[in-house]
Amino acid sequence: MRVCLMLAVVLALGSAASAVERDRSTAILVSPIHEAQIVRADDGKDHVEYELLVLNVFSEPVTLASVTVLDPAGRELVRIEGGTLAAATQTLFAKTATPVVPASAAVSVDVDLILPPDTAPERVTHRIAYTLKADSELALMVGSLEVDAPEVTINRQPAMVIRPPVLRGRAGLRPPLAASPTSTETFVSR
Repeated sequence: MRVCLMLAVVLALGSAASAVERDRSTAILVSPIHEAQIVRADDGKDHVEYELLVLNVFSEPVTLASVTVLDPAGRELVRIEGGTLAAATQTLFAKTATPVVPASAAVSVDVDLILPPDTAPERVTHRIAYTLKADSELALMVGSLEVDAPEVTINRQPAMVIRPPVLRGRAGLRPPLAASPTSTETFVSR
């Protein structure tokens, strides 16, 4: 009975996938957590920062193999894989770095796209590859081990600048004796 049910699901997903190539069945769903933000770093380059939420819809773990960031023309801007991908991927609550997406769970992938100044496109898309365990019973249900999504819009507004508080000796606050202009600590007198 279980095999018949799985076969029916595979056929249903397969026929739906053949209708629209882009919507083929996969074990993961991917969406951006927020818009991408451009940050000019001290290395003089623009860092496009954002996170992707990867949801495993299967009842067994999947392993992320690579995340490729593409410009609107489909050219590869960066490919994240191996140890770099493992370090950029973490479980949502425990914050454990891992490329493995547990069964019926989600992880976030931190993307740091480094580009020359003022060259970031208005949006990027992704190609995300993953693997199933070798003896997966659910492999028949998967139309592809690669997901072409999602599109992420890059916010063009300048980043907010946060500076240390200015302490002027008001009641309850006083600056330290040897405060440096880069100090970020707030001192409270009692």
